[in-house]
Amino acid sequence: MTRPGEILAALPDVFALRRHDMPPVVTEEGPGRALPKEILNQLCERLPTLDQIRDGSDDARAAIEVLVDTGRRPDDIGCLPWDCLETDEHGKSVLVYTDFKNNRVGCRLPIPDSTAEIIVRQKKAIRARFPDTELSELVLFPRPRQNSEGTQPFRMQHIGNVHRCWVNAMPPLLLADGTEFPKLEGVPYSYRHSYAQRHADAGTLPDVLRELMGHRSL
Repeated sequence: MTRPGEILAALPDVFALRRHDMPPVVTEEGPGRALPKEILNQLCERLPTLDQIRDGSDDARAAIEVLVDTGRRPDDIGCLPWDCLETDEHGKSVLVYTDFKNNRVGCRLPIPDSTAEIIVRQKKAIRARFPDTELSELVLFPRPRQNSEGTQPFRMQHIGNVHRCWVNAMPPLLLADGTEFPKLEGVPYSYRHSYAQRHADAGTLPDVLRELMGHRSL
């Protein structure tokens, strides 16, 4: 189709469109599965124990902290570039990320200073670990194996595996009434629903929450 007269004639012959280049079919997410507040608090209190998990590291801990704080999807956080933090015209920190589910690049999310500090620490640690890699190629959360230049990012499977080992190693998670919360319901994606619930509980308007979540409809 790149030959003269065809619909892609303006493109070079080396142009190719592969299956994984196609954006996914967008489907609306189902009912939320927010973690109860007391369960989320227990998980956050035990973040330091991530260091005891095989393949757990400061990188995994920082990634999970950013997941909790921002409500992004695990792949959106795992694939953050090194230079993902900007400052808006009011001096507030903004996370710049790619919404892979909806094929949207350059999405912007206002974040609190505490989350920005986590990202800044992570940037410094990664730069020190990979001093010779071009910053434009460096990722914020590099995968731990076969990644000598720090250019290959975490993926959802790695975050999920570390997170599952971490949660399973914990003592029972208890609800406010003293009953045990099922650990299988504590997954990285649940932080996204918890983020939305926190905003809803705080009175965030639906149209503002839709924008924060990157949804197409209320």
